[in-house]
Amino acid sequence: MKKIKTLTVLFDKVLKPNEIPKFRGAVLGKIDQPDLLFHNHFDKEQFVYEYPKIQYKTINKKAAFFCVEEGVEIVHQFFNLKDWSLQIGSVNMNMGVDSLKVNKFLIQAWDKYFTYNINSWLALNEKNYPLYKNLKSLDEKHFFLENILRGNILSFGKGIDCIFDREVKVQIKKIKKEHPRDFKGIKMHAIDAEFKTNVFLPNYLGLGKGVSIGFGVVEEKRNISKNEN
Repeated sequence: MKKIKTLTVLFDKVLKPNEIPKFRGAVLGKIDQPDLLFHNHFDKEQFVYEYPKIQYKTINKKAAFFCVEEGVEIVHQFFNLKDWSLQIGSVNMNMGVDSLKVNKFLIQAWDKYFTYNINSWLALNEKNYPLYKNLKSLDEKHFFLENILRGNILSFGKGIDCIFDREVKVQIKKIKKEHPRDFKGIKMHAIDAEFKTNVFLPNYLGLGKGVSIGFGVVEEKRNISKNEN
């Protein structure tokens, strides 16, 4: 188990999902020598393969940061700037904060389940996509995706130095939508799904590929049963 700190910053400007990479680029261009956590790569050729601690998203259709652990402090490199205006595409946006929430969560595997939606989840890659497409039954697809999602949760745990003291369990309840999304110029197969797991996950956390630019966003589905928070 591990207690973590998160920061969710919702800005007052509308942002489309396909504009998130431009939002990220504009933030990076604004900061003189941004910390590694802002971009997760040493240079254009060398990437840091760790769980992203600063994530760029849209929440309620607005531009947002979701920060974890060290990212909570490092993101102040942006907020310490006197000028928060960002050039996103052809539009100059003078960013203001709509809401800001700091939370602490205990990350562990519990003896109960929590139910979530995950949107634009990039679960599949060039190797496992053909295998997934050849599956005939819904049960087979659910089982296939459950193994991938469980791996994503374990990777998140590893990224925050969390050791789970019991088995991590995942069940896909519903595949809500499958749709193409552009990821770094490549058309990827994205999935919107409903799942349950015995690991509590903070709202707006990202799982899977591309979480630093708004893919795989998790949000708890409330009022599922009296036993769930």
